[in-house]
Amino acid sequence: MANCDGSGSSASVREDNAERLLRYIINKTNTNKFVDFGTGLGYLPKIAHDLKIANVIGVEGNKELFDKIDCPPEVKILADVSSASFSLTTKFELSTSFELIEHIPRKLQKQLWQNLSSSTNKHLCSIHTKNDEHDLHPVVISRDMWEKFFKVNGIRFEYLYDFPLKSFDCSDFWFLDFTNVTVDIDIRALNRV
Repeated sequence: MANCDGSGSSASVREDNAERLLRYIINKTNTNKFVDFGTGLGYLPKIAHDLKIANVIGVEGNKELFDKIDCPPEVKILADVSSASFSLTTKFELSTSFELIEHIPRKLQKQLWQNLSSSTNKHLCSIHTKNDEHDLHPVVISRDMWEKFFKVNGIRFEYLYDFPLKSFDCSDFWFLDFTNVTVDIDIRALNRV
């Protein structure tokens, strides 16, 4: 078991690391316009807006968190990316999510991945892969199991060894390409053996 926060209640992207993370995303992906799913308190869209170095739209499904986001209204959207009714008016070249995917129950994972792959071509993410599953982290599986899931679904992936935030010590990091993803996501690889 990893020596890390497995509570699911601590923010991953914080005020003290958002700028470093934003600069990494821009350098890694060569894009400065993207959508951040599960934006939490909105530190990525806020720092991007304040520094005027990127156009980041924050999407948050938790109304309580959304109401606390200190950003202009044009850079935040209240929407649940795991909902069947989810849609964006624009398809983005890039999306991000940090410590979001493990919070979505298995029964909603298929919809989540269908929504991600229909909203964007590429996705940079961290996924909690250590510690035990519980109410706030209902899907905690190993790096190998996630990579099997990506392969089964035609999601090309690059493991990010150079991810700059060591405070994410319970997570693994990928740059995903949804170009070859079929509409019917197979979630069987997410089941624990």
